[in-house]
Amino acid sequence: MTKHGTTVLPLLLLLPAACGGGGGEGRSGGGGAHDEPAAGVSCSDHTDEQVRAAVTGGVAVPPELYSDPLPAKSVSGWLDGCVDDLDHLEQRMPERFSTGVATGGSADGETYLQISLYIRPLQPGDDPDMATVVRLRGTKCSYFDGERLGGAPLDDPGPAESFAAYSWFVRHYLPGAGQAVLGVASEDGGRDDGRSIRLCSVEAPDVQFPECEGCGPTGADVGRDFDLDLATLYEDIWVIGLATGEVSEVAVREPVRQTGVRLSELPP
Repeated sequence: MTKHGTTVLPLLLLLPAACGGGGGEGRSGGGGAHDEPAAGVSCSDHTDEQVRAAVTGGVAVPPELYSDPLPAKSVSGWLDGCVDDLDHLEQRMPERFSTGVATGGSADGETYLQISLYIRPLQPGDDPDMATVVRLRGTKCSYFDGERLGGAPLDDPGPAESFAAYSWFVRHYLPGAGQAVLGVASEDGGRDDGRSIRLCSVEAPDVQFPECEGCGPTGADVGRDFDLDLATLYEDIWVIGLATGEVSEVAVREPVRQTGVRLSELPP
C-alpha cells in the first residue's frame, strides 16, 4: 500500500488483544438497523437522530457491506498482512495465540481464511460447549495483498466500497464501542482510474465496558478538546485504482466532529 508516495505497512492490523472483535454484549452485538442517510450526504451532515438509532441498535452496517456478528462465546483474532492458504494461517498462529489448540474447524471465504481454536487446551471434565472459541483469521492474499485488490480491472466501484467496509471491520471493530458504519461514498479520486472511497462511522463507547482500552476517542482526539461523553463521527479514506486495484491510504479514523448524542443518556 502506498501513502503520499511512500510505502507503508499493510492496511490490516491486529485488534487489541483485550478487546478482540465479535460476539460482544451490550450495544455492539450484531446487526441493528438504522435510518439510511440520503445519497451524497457528507460524514459531518449525519443527524443526531441517525447516530442515536445506529449506536443503540447494534453494529449497524448497511446490508450490502461487510458485517460479521459472531456467535456467543466467540472472538476473532486477525493476523496482519495476508495468508496464502490454511496451512500458512496455521503456521502463523503463534503470532496471535501462542497457547491456542485447533478445534478442527476451518473456513475458506471470499475475503479471509479462518481456523477455530480453543485459547487453552481442554482439561478433563471441561465442557467443550462452554469453552471460548477463537476464530483466527487472515486476509487472503488473492483478495488483498497489502498493496492491491484482487480481481482488477474492476468494472465498477462496488468491490472498492466493499473493501472499505471490510477493512473498517477488521481494523476498528471492538466490542462495547457502540460502533456503526453510517455510509460509504465513492467519487472521482483525482487520477485517471482512481476512486476516492470515504467511509463514515460513529463510535459511542459503552460505559459498561470501561476495560476496553481501544474504545472511544484516542489521546490525540482528547487533545482536540473532545467531550468523552459524546458520540464521535470518524472518516476513513482510500484512493483505489479501478484498473490496477492499487490501494492508497489517505486517512485512518480521522475525527470529523462530535455529535449531540450523549453516552450517559443512552439506554443500557
